[in-house]
Amino acid sequence: MTLALILAVLLNANVKGKTIIRTIFFLPYVCSVVALTSMWRLVLDTNYGILNDFISMLGFEKVNWLSNEKTYMPVMILMGAWTSLGFNVILFSAALTGIPKSYYEAARMDGAGRFKQFFKITFPLISPTTFYLLVIGLINSIQDFTRFQAIGFGETGPNNAGLTMVFYLYQQGFVNNYTYGMGFAAATSWIVAILILGLTVFNFKVSKRWVHYDD
Repeated sequence: MTLALILAVLLNANVKGKTIIRTIFFLPYVCSVVALTSMWRLVLDTNYGILNDFISMLGFEKVNWLSNEKTYMPVMILMGAWTSLGFNVILFSAALTGIPKSYYEAARMDGAGRFKQFFKITFPLISPTTFYLLVIGLINSIQDFTRFQAIGFGETGPNNAGLTMVFYLYQQGFVNNYTYGMGFAAATSWIVAILILGLTVFNFKVSKRWVHYDD
């Protein structure tokens, strides 16, 4: 979200071709998750992946990105951030466009610098959008499943490094063939639902301190 906000602020300025740039950032969000995951699997491949080829060119040893439990989850987090970046940029850009320029003109007349303008004008006025993206991002993160299943061909990664809650639910209910599998899956689904509900309620409570709605 932080990176998306920085990009949105930069693209909100008078930059040539910003519509094309926004479209490029947004493309991963509308593409198939399985297709994108397959692309990343090729990029991260130990033997012929583009990333490891670049690392070898710099004189370093190749990294087993998807075979090492220490690098597996950071790589998946990076992939998820890259996928959702475009959506966040588009919404932040729309929120920034809605801020009246007169606010900034008045602030400049009062001697406010760029940083002060951002924290006193920009951030408070886009806080509803920030709050929305935060809540949606947390919910999507908790429910993340498709990427983890696709990149490991149904496996949970080295030492279960890619075992998310929904992946565990899927395994218990539809993969593991034993009597109480569906019961474990149902219990897990309730835990996921309660966790999402709890975090959402907490965010709504805390949001009263930093989210400002334009009356």
